[in-house]
Formats: sequence, structure tokens, C-alpha cells
Amino acid sequence: MAPKTRREKKLRSRQQSNLRQPTPSGRGASIAPDLTQPTSSTAITTPQSWMRRVMPGILGSTLPDPGHDLMHQPLTPLGTASTPTQLSPRQKLGLVNLTPDFNHDQIDPQSPDIIAIHGIGGDPYRTWTHENGALWLRDFLPKNIKGARIFSFGYDAEVALTRSQTRLDDFARSLLNKLRVERDGELQSRPLIFICHSMGGIVLKRALTNARLEDEDEFPFLQSSVKGIFFLGTPHDGSDAVSWPQLLADILHVGLYAGTGLIGAPRNDLLRGLERNSEVLKSISIDFRNQAKNIKIFSCIEQHSTFPLSKLIVDRNTGVLGFPGEIIIPMDGCDHRTLCRFSDEEDPNYRVIRSRIGQLIVCETKPRAKDLPLELKTEQKNCLRHLYFPDMEVRQHDINPAANNTCTWLFEHAKFREWSSHQRGLLWISGNPGAGKSTLLKYALQKTTNDGSAIQNKPIILSFFFHGRGSELQKTPLGFFRTILYQILDQAPGALSDLLQDFKKNCETKGKPGKKWDWHEAQLRDFLKQSLSKVSEVCLVQMFIDAIDEGGDKVARELVKVFQNLLAEPCSKSSFPVRICFTCRHYPIIEFEYGTKICAERENHKDVVTYVRERLAGKDTKLNEIRDMIINRASGIFQWARLVVDRVEELRLEGEVIKVIKEEIQRIPQDLHALYKGLLEHLREKERPTALNLIYWILFAIRPLSLDELRFATAIEPHLPYKSLQQYRDEGILMDSNEDMEKRVKTLSRGLAEIRLQKDRLIVQFIHHSVNDFLFKDGIRILLGSSWESTNRAIGCAHYRLSRSCIRFIDMEVHQQESEYEGYKIDLETDAWEGAAKTPFLEYAIESWVLHEQRAKGDGISQEDLLDYLRWPSDDLNQPFSTFYQHMA
Repeated sequence: MAPKTRREKKLRSRQQSNLRQPTPSGRGASIAPDLTQPTSSTAITTPQSWMRRVMPGILGSTLPDPGHDLMHQPLTPLGTASTPTQLSPRQKLGLVNLTPDFNHDQIDPQSPDIIAIHGIGGDPYRTWTHENGALWLRDFLPKNIKGARIFSFGYDAEVALTRSQTRLDDFARSLLNKLRVERDGELQSRPLIFICHSMGGIVLKRALTNARLEDEDEFPFLQSSVKGIFFLGTPHDGSDAVSWPQLLADILHVGLYAGTGLIGAPRNDLLRGLERNSEVLKSISIDFRNQAKNIKIFSCIEQHSTFPLSKLIVDRNTGVLGFPGEIIIPMDGCDHRTLCRFSDEEDPNYRVIRSRIGQLIVCETKPRAKDLPLELKTEQKNCLRHLYFPDMEVRQHDINPAANNTCTWLFEHAKFREWSSHQRGLLWISGNPGAGKSTLLKYALQKTTNDGSAIQNKPIILSFFFHGRGSELQKTPLGFFRTILYQILDQAPGALSDLLQDFKKNCETKGKPGKKWDWHEAQLRDFLKQSLSKVSEVCLVQMFIDAIDEGGDKVARELVKVFQNLLAEPCSKSSFPVRICFTCRHYPIIEFEYGTKICAERENHKDVVTYVRERLAGKDTKLNEIRDMIINRASGIFQWARLVVDRVEELRLEGEVIKVIKEEIQRIPQDLHALYKGLLEHLREKERPTALNLIYWILFAIRPLSLDELRFATAIEPHLPYKSLQQYRDEGILMDSNEDMEKRVKTLSRGLAEIRLQKDRLIVQFIHHSVNDFLFKDGIRILLGSSWESTNRAIGCAHYRLSRSCIRFIDMEVHQQESEYEGYKIDLETDAWEGAAKTPFLEYAIESWVLHEQRAKGDGISQEDLLDYLRWPSDDLNQPFSTFYQHMA
């Protein structure tokens, strides 16, 4: 709505002038003013207006004024027709057609559909509009890319002043459904190009992943039509800037809506999703990697800080995916807000974007057979689905990436170069626990993958990361073989013709895979052996396997023999090299005659130096002494350096003087196990039983528990007489929220446990496999104190306790259902059972109590009281148990 009075016009003029100051490039971008300067008495001074002055510089858009909607004012680009003067919020959702005059009767199947997706708080028009009114997607691009249909996708991503509770998945699914409508019939064959600003890139990545993993049959055109994606300032790994607006939004939360008549709250969930190393973003990038193999990626990077920050919101590290063949485009003179706005057709940055789009179209009109992806047949897709398991790539992406300027020594190492020159090469990267072997292997994998994209005969790169704290398939040879065969079938399906024939035969004669039949480990090992010889006839094969010792001592020794046997196969003179690199501790591999070996802790001193100096940056000469102490005492063990640096940062925040910090470092044992021991020994006596219970659940659970499950699991004490969860809440035993539980985990574990996002679930696990080893060796004994008898006895008692907690939890659920639904004779289709099945921890309790009971019995723990827990001979619990099992099956 336009201002009606002279006072309103004057106020509007002041507001607009406050929002415009020149950038270092002189392009006149709209940014927030210096908040340290006093404002006149007529300037806007309410909390709402202050937020609107600051947030645009960070989020790349103007927040709406509750009284005068700037977002909905008409756009009047120079020399063009104006946008409608009034657009309702609903009209700005979905695909907004910026080329309405497009002639559908003259469709060229080679011309593209170009979709622009805005970021947080963005708008399908204003996000892309220069301050001079030029909307380049509408005013320039259609003239330069003939026959293109151009859309701007709008979704409800306001950070504040909104009632929306829409989730990221909903934005992604909305995009997919709108695309399906607009690309119906013959339009499906048109090339698709996406241009994404900030969070818009995250929405697109989620959409493409969902389309392939969940709704492939619904969106078949996405498999072959997406030719290129331009990511403009997309925070693939989060953004440091987000913590500041989040704090601002929280501070202004109360005052923001006072007197405005608006309902709602700032979208904290969206802002948190952009924080550096956000687990949500990491998960999305993991899933997206496999979907982007045949898509050209352009990452456009801002070059100037966005006022009032003194650093880039999305820097090169955050804004680059690191995919093979990815093209990085520095956006000269642009900050996070202006890198998606161009003043005219001669704007240098616009010309680069236009040129790259043109190249994509030229490539599409001249396809080369060797570059076209091989479409998987239905049988191959079904086989891929059977080999796949949900945690296949989780561990790899859990591992922290190498710090800047670290790990580079590996590719210059003489033994690595020797391995790289062999026709059949085996390389063992050995090291003590915590020496950084996994990070080193991840770096080697990423660099090899990136380098391989430039080779004419693109190599086959295979990888698996064992995870001793993960699910069964994450730590067994069966999971390893399934993962490697999945990757070969995905990249070179012709090499696994024997496996596909066997799959087809078994499906026809035995039935559904996974239920009626399954492959054994030995069968998969043979298929791998056969496939490697075939693949090596056409290209180089390199395999990277991490932490084989986390599968157990016997598994590690057997896998080394498998590797050696694979490489011992005779090869023809015309075949390409096959090379295998793996990491493992010094033990349990005793004999290693065939292959090359590099010891991590003997080579990574410079990496430890770089890491410590980066974490403890500063010019204080006394701080140099602390850094040098940590570096010298670390002896090449990254895990030790990390924990000590964490402790030093805590002490600095507490205001401790350098002398006290140095004394603390001196007291910390240099051995990792001794360090862990010291942390547990400092637990107060009254904390130990609770800490032991927490450790039992993390260490002995059949599968990793989510934070929510753990909150309920650790609260249920088998010996307590309570019959409902409410009683546990009333007594303060059950934590009220996951936020409180997270603090409890960190406190009671003394930092040895962490929370990680895995497939949309917050999982609790120990920070390193060496923690598990320590707990089995010494940790449980320390916490049990005088009650300690033996390791087997302690493990058996732990499983006994966990089994009884599961039974007690199910019993309480039965009581809850009995009180709410009279007679307890409930049909399995009713909402009552639907709710019960969703209760946190119930599914785990039902599935796992028997397994815990059996393991306790196997360690010699008496089960005499089991019938009492099951209320035998009464059917009060047995009948509901049976019904629960039927429902969960």
C-alpha cells in the first residue's frame, strides 16, 4: 500500500534512504546503515524497524513493514512494463512466470526452462531486482536466451513476521509439484537450469534428492533434464553470519510483535539450519552428491562482506561443494545480497552468468554419445535398491573435513607416489588411535575424486568407512561388500552382469529380496572379484577403505587378505591399474608383506601445528607458549590436541590466567586412555550412577539411539515403582526437553559423547572409537568402583539392566493405553495404536528387550525375575505384548 499522507511519504523517504549506502564497488547496493550513528527524532526507532534496518544486509532481502508493505510495492524497471501494483502473499508462492508472452505453439525442445529460487526472507521478484528497478530474469535474460521460459519460485521462507510452520521438505516438495504441472507432456524434454540464491540452493538440493530417492516415478524428467545449477552464495556447510541474526531475532522476539497486530514468531528453525557445520546441511549435501553426477555445477562466490559484518557471509569454503568438474565463479564487487542483482546487460557478472547458461544450451544441442549417462534398467535399479542400506555413507560424512592447509603432504609422500605408480597397489595408512587417519583418508578420497574428473577415461572411485559405533552393516564385511558393489553397479553396471543375472534368477524362483532370500558375504566377495577384473579393462579403479579395525581384530586381518587376493589376480597388459588404500591401527595386523605403509603420527606434525594455531589464533606472545605446549605434547595425536584445545578455550572463557592454563595442560596425560580416565575420575560420586546408566545405553544399545529415545531410556529405572511417565516427570527424573538432555549428555560424559544428525535423526554416540575401547578396558571398572567383578559380568549386568528398562517402559505404555481406552481391546487400525507406535523409545523397547535379555543370559546373569517383570501368569502384559508386536511388524 502506497503512503497516503505527506508525513507518511516523508517517513517512507527516510526509511528508503537509510537502507541505501554505496558498497565498496560503487554499485549502490541496498544495505543497512551504521547502527552506531545516532538517528534523528523522525527516524524509525521501534524494535521492528531496527530489525528491518539490520536484517536485510544479512539475509539479502527487505523485511516487510507491517504498516506499509515495501515488499509488495510495484517494480518499475527502466524501459519495461511494471509488475502488478498489488500482489497478495499467495500470488508470490509457487512458480511465477516471468515470460508470460511465451508462445507455446512454437516450442523448441532444445530451449531451456530456467527456474530461479530465492533465499531466506526472499521474494520471487525483489530478490532478483537491482535498486534501479531492473529485474534481470525478466528484462535481460529472455532476450539473450532465445526460446527460454523463465520462472521465479516463491515459497514462504520469511525469517520473521510470519505464521508459517512450513518445513524445508515442504518447500522442496512444493517445487517438485509445481515443476510437474508446468512441464507436462512434451514440455518434459526441455532442458532445466536452476539459479539459486542462498537457502534456495538448499531447497533445490533437497527437492532433487527427494525426487530420485522417494518419488522417482513421479518426476522422471528430472533424471535427464537438469543440465546445470548456479548456486549464488548458497551456504552448503552453514554460515557463521546466521548466529548473529538469530541472536538479534531472539532479543527482539517480545518487542517485535507488540502493537503490530501480527501473529507468529521468528523462524528459528530456518536460521539454525544455516549455522556453520549444520548437520541438516551436511545431510542434504550427502544425499545430493549422488544426484548431481551428470549436472554441471556453478558456484558463485561473493567477494565483499555484507554490512554490518566484517567478513563474508558465505565464503569460498562454505559456498563450494567440492564436486568433480564444479566451476567456481567469483562475483566481483558483490556482497551476499547483490550477487543476484544486475544493473544492466553490460554488468560484467551478468555477462558471465549469461555466457555459462549459453554454453549449457550449446552442449545440449550437440550431445556426444560418450558423455550421455547410461540409463539404468528396471532390473538394475531394483538390484541397487536391494544392495543399498540407509547408513551406507553416514560415517564418511560424519568425519570432520581436513583443516585448511593440512593433509597436503600425503600426495607428496614418496610411498604414496610409489603406490600411485603401481599397476596393482596396496597402501596401508597406519597410526595410533586419534592420529587423524580417517580425516586423512577422507581428504585423499576427495582429492582423488576431484582430480579424476579431469581424466579422459574417468576412473571408478570406490569407498567405505567402517564405523564401530554404528549399525551392524556399518561395521561388518557384509556392509563393505554391499557398499562397494552398489557403487560399481551405479557407475559401471556392465561389470556386474553375473550379479544381475543372479539377482533376477533369485527374484523369479525365490521371491522378494531381503525377505525370501539374500546374498551371503562369500557370494558378494566373489562378485566383487569378478567385477574388478572387468572394470579394470576400461578404466582405472581406486578403492579407499577406512578403519578396518573397527570391524574387529579378526575382520581386519581377513580384509587385508581379501585386498591382497584381489590385487593378486593376473591382469592383461592392456588393463588399467587397480589400487587399494586402507587405514587401520598398528594392531591387529601383524604381517604385511605385500604393499606399502605410511605411519600417520610420524608425518602429521605440521598438520597438528596448523590445527592448533588456527583454533587458538591471536598475537599474544603468552598464547604462543600455550600453543607450543599443546603441539609438543600431542605427539601427532589429533584427538588429544582437539580435547586439550577445547579445555583451553573453556578456561579462557572463564577468565583464567595463562599460568593456570599452562598448569592444567601440564596435568593432562599425554596418552589418550589416560586422558579419558582422568575425565571420568573427576566425576563426582553422586554423578557416577547416572553417568554409568548413560554410558550403558550409548555403549550397549542394539543400534544407536536418538537423543529423544535416550531421554526416555535413561529415565526408566527398573527398580522404581512408578507406573507412568508422568510420575517420572513429576519426580524430575525424565528430562523435559531434548535441549536439556543434550546438556546432560555432555556433562555426564565429560565431553566424550556427542550428538550427530543421521538421516533426519539426532543420534548420540561417542566422539571416537578409542572411547569405546577405553570404556571396555577401564572406564566401566572406574564407574563401578567396588562393585566391579569382571568385564563379562559387567557387560552382562548392563544388558540385564537395559532389558528390564525396556520391559518396564512397555508396561507403562500398557497402563497408559488401559487408562485411556477402556477394556484395552483396541483394533490395530485405530488412532490409539497409531499414537502408541510413535511414542519415543517404544519401538526400540519392543524390538530389543529380548536381545538384551539373551546377551545378559549369555554372560551368566540370572533371569529368574523375568516372569515377574512380565506379570506372569497374568495376561495383563502378555496380551498387549503380543498385540504390540503384531502392530510393529
